[in-house]
Amino acid sequence: MKYRPEIDGLRAIAVILVVFFHAGFKGFEGGFVGVDIFFVISGYLITGIILEKSTKERFNFLDFYQRRMQRLMPAILLVMLVSVPFAIFCLNPIYLKDFGQSLIGSSTFTSNILFFLESGYFDYTAELKPLLHTWSLAVEVHFYLLFPLIFLKTWNIGVRSNIATLSFLFFISLGLHFWGMEHYPYATFYFLPTRLWEFLLGAFASVYLGSNLSVSRPKVNQFLSLLGFALIFYSIVTFKTNLQLSNSYPIAPTLGAALIISFAKPGVLIHKILRFSPLVALGLISYSLYLFHYPVITFARYLVIGKISTGLMLLLCLLSIVLAIASWRWIEQPFRYNRSISKARFNQITIIGLFTLMVVGFTMHHKNRFADSYWINFMSEVKERPTSNKWYCLVDGQYNETQPCIRGEETEIPEYALIGDSHAFSISHELSSIFEKRKVSFVQYTKESCPAIFNIHRSVNNSCAEYIQNVVKDITDKGIKNVILASYWSYYSNTNQIVGAYKSHVRFGGEMFSAGDTKLSEKESFRENSVIMGYQEFIEYLIGQNINVYTFLPIPSQNVPILDEAMRLSTSSGIVFPQPSDYETHLALNKKVLELFETLSKANKMTLLGNLDVLCPYSEQYSKRACINNYNGEFLYLDNNHLTEEGAKLFLKGTERILFEKP
Repeated sequence: MKYRPEIDGLRAIAVILVVFFHAGFKGFEGGFVGVDIFFVISGYLITGIILEKSTKERFNFLDFYQRRMQRLMPAILLVMLVSVPFAIFCLNPIYLKDFGQSLIGSSTFTSNILFFLESGYFDYTAELKPLLHTWSLAVEVHFYLLFPLIFLKTWNIGVRSNIATLSFLFFISLGLHFWGMEHYPYATFYFLPTRLWEFLLGAFASVYLGSNLSVSRPKVNQFLSLLGFALIFYSIVTFKTNLQLSNSYPIAPTLGAALIISFAKPGVLIHKILRFSPLVALGLISYSLYLFHYPVITFARYLVIGKISTGLMLLLCLLSIVLAIASWRWIEQPFRYNRSISKARFNQITIIGLFTLMVVGFTMHHKNRFADSYWINFMSEVKERPTSNKWYCLVDGQYNETQPCIRGEETEIPEYALIGDSHAFSISHELSSIFEKRKVSFVQYTKESCPAIFNIHRSVNNSCAEYIQNVVKDITDKGIKNVILASYWSYYSNTNQIVGAYKSHVRFGGEMFSAGDTKLSEKESFRENSVIMGYQEFIEYLIGQNINVYTFLPIPSQNVPILDEAMRLSTSSGIVFPQPSDYETHLALNKKVLELFETLSKANKMTLLGNLDVLCPYSEQYSKRACINNYNGEFLYLDNNHLTEEGAKLFLKGTERILFEKP
């Protein structure tokens, strides 16, 4: 296949986007689309190789896979091998166990499955997984295994059959992508079936360039290549937060890449730009740079207390480039092109290397001889403590049934109801203890990510409205006259609080408010006010039914997931607790929620619960109120917003008196 330097220039842009995104540089929040561009380039190159081989001679599958191995394996084996001693030195035992599992997943090209099962790509803990980025390599390998078989089978039948099959697969994959982003965003991110259409865009570009349809008119090439570049640039500047994306987020960068590949021909501006020597040079080392940069940045995060400065991050990026140059010069090139290394010898080295890394990974994960058993047992115990709660009382996001869940003195007829989301669930065990002590019971209605609002629709929890209607009907049928509300109030009203998924939707009436909407800034105030009105409407409906309403104040959020950050900072010699969060920030995030609650409380329409004086006391160290995350050596948070049982005990101080000792 004829070498095109401009493709390496496009690779350079893609890898710069990814590296700067992982580095956290301002202006590159949408840099993760670089991976989407890589997939398009791969589809183009693999299709071109197959077409060239199949026209000149009979396509040899074994030779194809051998060449792919010689392209991919040397650098990834080196990165995994070098990462092992750094992992042993930098990671605490819990994370070392996880690293061992990552090593196995990366060695077997199943890391996309592993990381999907563990967490999301944009989660806080994702930043602490040195081999997280190998998920994309796994997806590429899956493409290599599947695509040549399908392409050649249909190509041999005829070009029309081939194009029809690829088009069918393209639209099926694209449809799966849109459906998956709505219902299963993490699975959509990590797996080939919902990524295949990106590779196929590159495949179409390759077929187009090899056909008689290829446009030779300079003005058309100029316009379409500039359009492609503009689409990529648009993606970079508009995707300002990686957690708030619309279903169509990859369309612009992938279509842009396909247009550049197809129309950036000699004589057009983009062709000249992408052939700029430094860009081409960076593109040549892009594979090694992609592999090295993430472990370098991740291990630095373990070694540096606090946030890495911009200057240090730039040095880490420079170090990654130096390592990539060395890898390309002395690892990639020799193993790929040096004929003195026989195929049999190469395969032998590869198999031994992969097997060795899998054994090391298995030992780290299961035997953990490098770890301190006390530390592992202690942290595991802390994470497992909430299992004493009744998990069946927390309804899964996909279901709307109200399950009978009696708490407190379970033999008594319920006089109260607890309604809310996972925040309500996190305090329910301590609330149950209070009720049991008083020989009173309550019915628990808690559903993941489902606030107490009528007519709410969220893409990650689309049965919420029906569930809330069922809850209201159930408490009415039971004759319950006391309702306790608890929720992650600001999560639904404040767009800055939407985390853990690509997007979140809230619909009132006919309009959908989406955190992935690029015009969201125009709607933020209206959206927030609408959610606040939804809270007020629900509370006043209960009051209208002669129900006594008790509402828990918002639980203060922490700056980071507390247990994960503590594990990162701590060693076997002791626990290091993260810094507390700012109380004023908590008030600002919940400003309108608190104003509503205060208004209703002063009007004697509802009673407020929750002790913020204990959770957010005055700090002599900071000379202001700060929201603590530990107390007497005990963790108060599981992540950055859900309380542990110890945290719930502090937050509920005074609740028993308010509920049962009214003046």
